Amino acid sequence: MIVIATLNWWPSRFWLFEISGYFSQQIFFLLILFSLLRLIVPEPLGLISWIIILSALMLALIHLARIYPFTFLAGKDVDDADPEAEGHRISFIIANIYQYNRDYPRFVRLVEDHPVDILVLLETDSKWTGYLSEHLDDKRFPYQILKPQDDTYGLAIYSHLPITEAKVEEITDVPSVEARIEDRSGDGISLFVVHPKPPVPMEAETSWPKDRELLGVAQQIESAVDEKIIVTGDLNEVAWSRTSTRFLDKSGLRDPRKGRSILNTFPAYLPIMGFPLDHFYCSKHFKIIEYRRLRNIGSDHFPLLISFLY
Repeated sequence: MIVIATLNWWPSRFWLFEISGYFSQQIFFLLILFSLLRLIVPEPLGLISWIIILSALMLALIHLARIYPFTFLAGKDVDDADPEAEGHRISFIIANIYQYNRDYPRFVRLVEDHPVDILVLLETDSKWTGYLSEHLDDKRFPYQILKPQDDTYGLAIYSHLPITEAKVEEITDVPSVEARIEDRSGDGISLFVVHPKPPVPMEAETSWPKDRELLGVAQQIESAVDEKIIVTGDLNEVAWSRTSTRFLDKSGLRDPRKGRSILNTFPAYLPIMGFPLDHFYCSKHFKIIEYRRLRNIGSDHFPLLISFLY
């Protein structure tokens, strides 16, 4: 466990070193558990044992420090909205629906139970967009951006609010979307939807493609300091990583997770090993009405719901 706990600090972008940092929650608890178990074993502790235990506890504290900002004990990066406050509201569901998940009605029922302004869907192929075109209410989501693909990198946006501009880009070799949403006041919100390749075998041997994708979006946002901006997607990146920190520093955006909850979204089939891959980031204009994880839809990711006041 000590070796695993240190892998993410090695100067390498190879996938094994990169994803080891995703498990900071599990590493923290296991290091504490193993240390306590060794202390209660009725066997004398020699110098080597004490060195190992103290090293484990020190590493546990380092991993705790990484995840602490994303607990309710820490300060909030995005303030809570006053329920009585006047202002404009916009709400989203983001869902990586898992391309090979064919339980379409289960997702449609979720949408019916949670009336939001905008749906952001990832891993959509033509079967998904075909089904949703027949079963989603056209009056509720008259504006759409559809980019179905059969390689698990398709995406779709369904909006109740007008989409006045839309551009599908490929910063690396996967599509991302930059769209302009016209809100109820007639102002515009820039929406970026991103789904970079994860650093895993058969996808990307290193984290460089993911990092280029995310930092490329941050560079686009960097100069737009006064615009209302929301970035969302399955970023294949945890909230406490070096790249996430660089993304926020460069873009000037804020993370609503900070001071609230980690909200693990993957893998839905093994929550005990979960970590947060799906994200919302927002500019300084927004406050949070609601931010929570929704029920399982048959995917390997849990959906997220967020509602903003601005």
